[in-house]
Amino acid sequence: MNVEIVGRPEFHMTLDLLVVEALMLLSKHHYDGLCRRVGGNGGFLYGWKNRRDWAEVDGDPTCAVSGSFRDLDLTLKLCEISRSLSLVTQDMDIALEEYKAKVRGALHRASELQDWKITL
Repeated sequence: MNVEIVGRPEFHMTLDLLVVEALMLLSKHHYDGLCRRVGGNGGFLYGWKNRRDWAEVDGDPTCAVSGSFRDLDLTLKLCEISRSLSLVTQDMDIALEEYKAKVRGALHRASELQDWKITL
């Protein structure tokens, strides 16, 4: 019997509430079914929205969230339609541009890391 221990990056971020709102909007209107599902009940983005809602109740303009490489990659896919969706405000667009730059940088750095695996 082999036992494998595998490590993969997990990303922890503090997001502006406007970014979460914009990502939810993009998810709702996205052409891809998976991108729509991540914003629905049980999706990671729906979880981020819940955290955002609680942060808003507490008067905090940001919310702390975490996600996998795949989660962040999906948020970048959501952002692909931001320029063509007229519901995205200028403030949202500015917030998304900063978000995309930071996430791309984080994903690039993480891709330089090798998944580590130990077999016992």
